[in-house]
Amino acid sequence: AATEGEVRMEAALTRVLWATRLGSRDRAQEGMNRLLTFGEAGARVDSLAVLARTAAGQWGPAAAAALLSGADSARWERTPRGMIRLTRASLLREAGDSAGAADLVRRVADGIGPAAADARLELAAWQLAQARDLVEARAVLPLLLPALGSREVARRVDDLQEMIALAERGFSEPLAWFAAGEVARDQLGAPSLARGLFLAYVDVAPSDPWVAKALLAALDVTGDEGDKAWLRGR
Repeated sequence: AATEGEVRMEAALTRVLWATRLGSRDRAQEGMNRLLTFGEAGARVDSLAVLARTAAGQWGPAAAAALLSGADSARWERTPRGMIRLTRASLLREAGDSAGAADLVRRVADGIGPAAADARLELAAWQLAQARDLVEARAVLPLLLPALGSREVARRVDDLQEMIALAERGFSEPLAWFAAGEVARDQLGAPSLARGLFLAYVDVAPSDPWVAKALLAALDVTGDEGDKAWLRGR
């Protein structure tokens, strides 16, 4: 590890790998800290993420997140530094530190470049997973629009706008609420919102031939057992 160039990188990566396999957290931490100071390690950010995941399998996500505690000050370019910080945020969330994970993702999202776009997508996914109505779903748009240059962000914005347009059409064509619910469920990962849209269709057009299918769709995205029993009754 005292040499230069690619050999130095391989030595440092190997040090962390074997420290993890042999259960030596101190050596793993020392090796990861060293990697975060190597400017060239940013080009191997995927390898470092794999090492962190290996450590999570050995010691749990909280310990793996601690291995990456120096990610904020890594001597890397903006994008790889953002990517490794997102890996750490994911580990924090798995460890139950949702507030710490959200704070870290927001700080990455405040930057520019691919990592910031990914961070905005992650924040949007969290918000949509909890969204219960169109107002909460629309609130995701201002979060995504600053990163519209990203292909993935543009796709998510298109899906969101499609869902909103269908939901608005539902006031005159109730079946559009069913279609909006499918977009919310399949493309946006918003189960509570999807459930509301499916049931809105059922309530407005109870005699339509697709009502039973809509109730089954609502049942599929319902987690509460009491609600499931109510939907089976309907």
